[in-house]
Amino acid sequence: MFKIATTLLFTSLILISCGGSSDDEQLTVDSLVSKWSFDDYDYVGGFSSGGNSVTFEDVSFGVLVITTEEDQSNGDFSGSGLAITYPLRGPGNYQIVSSDEIGEFLSDESTEKALTISCTIGSASVNATRYEALSGGQILVEIDSGGNYKFNTTSSIPIGKPFDLEGGVPDRPDSGNLIIEDAFDFTGN
Repeated sequence: MFKIATTLLFTSLILISCGGSSDDEQLTVDSLVSKWSFDDYDYVGGFSSGGNSVTFEDVSFGVLVITTEEDQSNGDFSGSGLAITYPLRGPGNYQIVSSDEIGEFLSDESTEKALTISCTIGSASVNATRYEALSGGQILVEIDSGGNYKFNTTSSIPIGKPFDLEGGVPDRPDSGNLIIEDAFDFTGN
């Protein structure tokens, strides 16, 4: 389980640092735009996205990372990144689980649809706070004609357990609510 969690974290970090389009043009598929909100702060995926299918110990899973353009419209909360790790088990409702639990759902014995979500806030500055979706709740997964996974929350999901980078975002809450609309790898199309 520790090996899977370490691999997921490493893969997410690689996608965050390497993924995405190098130009400023926002790419969309069928007029979709990846959006998410953390409490009262709204974000649009426009800088980069990276979707990657990974095989670890004979189990295939996907990792999607989306980042925003750097802007200051949300003050210290400007800039955000969204990361979703999921088994490649087709469309449907997926159960949200913590990063500690995802290993059991990514095993070759499991057929359950579950995923984990993390959201980094404040990435437009040096200080950032990383939140993880808490267990419970569901997210709707659809697959487009190109085989790309697309994610939408069916209701707001609680996030918490912050990890702070360089002290974190000033005056950040310990928890909040996350809403995701049409999260997908927009640079892969």
